[in-house]
Amino acid sequence: MESPVVLNLACIVEGKGDVGAMRVLLDRLSLESNDRFWVNMVKDPLRTKKHRLIKKNDNRELDRSIGLAALNLRDCGSPKGILILIDADDDCPAELGPELLVRAKAIRSDIPITVVLAKSEFESWLLAGAEGLAGRHGFPENLPPMENPESIRDAKGKLAQLRGSLGVFKATADQASLTSAFCLESARQRSPSFQKFCRELNNLLK
Repeated sequence: MESPVVLNLACIVEGKGDVGAMRVLLDRLSLESNDRFWVNMVKDPLRTKKHRLIKKNDNRELDRSIGLAALNLRDCGSPKGILILIDADDDCPAELGPELLVRAKAIRSDIPITVVLAKSEFESWLLAGAEGLAGRHGFPENLPPMENPESIRDAKGKLAQLRGSLGVFKATADQASLTSAFCLESARQRSPSFQKFCRELNNLLK
């Protein structure tokens, strides 16, 4: 059997919770590929503030973040790339994503770069795959499938509500553990932005 393709990846994210969750998610997707590929995240994701990263007519934060990501990939072979993941919040992913990608590629055209906006939040992906959380991490056994998870603006609050008596969700404490359990296939079916994340990861492998 052929050895898996190893993708050397540098990530740029927003919050502390995203740092651990991204590594867990990439490991799960690698395992799911049945040795087709493995993602080697070269270092912990770089953190930045979204409002600084997307600021129009001011590329300083975008330039800084991409420059550091490129530096982390300096000694890595191909395939390699930079993945920027931020929450869409109230922005339209179909508008902000391509705009940010054009600006990012203008900074480093020599390295493959992709931009994904989680609609509305990273936690919306967890809601989309909520079946995998049933009976785990404080969630009830009878957790119903979550329809239209991307339309829920406060995904963190919804996760706290679903937890019932625990009634709390803290990204720094919970995001990685819930990412280890949510159903990937359900998330792909119910969340177009998660589906895009998976698709863009595959594109970087090429």
